[in-house]
Amino acid sequence: MTASPLLTSAAAASFQASETPGLLDAFLSSGPMAKLVFGVLLLFSLGSWAIMLGKWAQLRKADEQSRRFLEAFHRSKRFSEVNALAGGLKTSPLVGIFQAGHAEIDAQIKAASAHEGQGQGQRFRIRSLTAVERSL
Repeated sequence: MTASPLLTSAAAASFQASETPGLLDAFLSSGPMAKLVFGVLLLFSLGSWAIMLGKWAQLRKADEQSRRFLEAFHRSKRFSEVNALAGGLKTSPLVGIFQAGHAEIDAQIKAASAHEGQGQGQRFRIRSLTAVERSL
């Protein structure tokens, strides 16, 4: 019994396809310069992935700390309480902005209290809102 010509050519094609060299065979049969280039590309690829994963973890941590900072900021009634909590949340970019504004407001209040004297229950006003805006 003989096989049909179509079946024979299909079997031959599948046999030839499995005999073609793969990527590993091409790498192994390449010259030293090609292997060097491939090695350099592999190192840069691994470095890029390490940087991307590190930045992803860093952004995730900053996002979590920003969320915690905003919760404390909205919950608290005093800036000094928020400033105390902000010391432990250094990764959040919001903490830096808050601390810059808090430092400027605190400096203005201390300057006003030194200028006007120490009064119990005395309320101080911010002298320069522009200075606070600049510090932020």
